[in-house]
Amino acid sequence: MATPANWEHGDDVIILPAVSDEAARAKYPQGWQQPLPYIRVVPQP
Repeated sequence: MATPANWEHGDDVIILPAVSDEAARAKYPQGWQQPLPYIRVVPQP
């Protein structure tokens, strides 16, 4: 996971592009938001 430049504790985080959708589903079974095809956002774990 990665954080945006203006990230604060408790904000959403970004699933790295190197992580496949399959691997992301295993780690984040609740799913994620995808505002752009290359950005996947989840609540901070």
